[in-house]
Amino acid sequence: MIKQKPFYAKFLPVNKKIEPGDWVIYPLEITVPIQFLGGDLIGTEIPVELFICSRDIKIGDRVIYVKTGEERVVMEASNAPEFGKKWCTPDAAKYKHAKVIGKLSEKSLWVKEGDEFEESQLKIENKIVTIISSPLKKKLRPCDCEDMESVKRLNEQGISHNDEEIVLRPNHVLLTMGNTSIKISMTRFKMFAEWFLQEQEINK
Repeated sequence: MIKQKPFYAKFLPVNKKIEPGDWVIYPLEITVPIQFLGGDLIGTEIPVELFICSRDIKIGDRVIYVKTGEERVVMEASNAPEFGKKWCTPDAAKYKHAKVIGKLSEKSLWVKEGDEFEESQLKIENKIVTIISSPLKKKLRPCDCEDMESVKRLNEQGISHNDEEIVLRPNHVLLTMGNTSIKISMTRFKMFAEWFLQEQEINK
């Protein structure tokens, strides 16, 4: 049996206005996060963001209910109050809740939900968590490069044709056309690329 690492990445509900590129869930229909690419909202979407969570959940800890973002306190049912404070049992906390360590930093955009980490891999500042080392992989997608060291591991750090080129940088790409250069964030560029490659319905 493979031993789980003590910390992991998890999408959790947040209170914010939904913008193109954000991740959302539909609690009654789709609980797997999908990226909102724009258009009309149907009204049941809940925005979610990646957080780093701990598996070490104890009595008295505050945890987040993964479907709504509601905060609850872990306690035994026999000690739970009849009214007031929201609570959950230790067993429920392990499967439907998350103990949040902090929000994932924009410097660690390569992290995916379900990735696991040791404590030595976490750098925490003001409840923002940066992953300071990533697992070594035989292959690495350009959009997963979080620092210059990972960029340097790629066989190709950019492509070009005549006076047009795109060059990878940590957390952004540099698009050059003649004498004009545009810096685009990795998240935004990935959103554009996925839309461009995605099949769509054809108007009749």
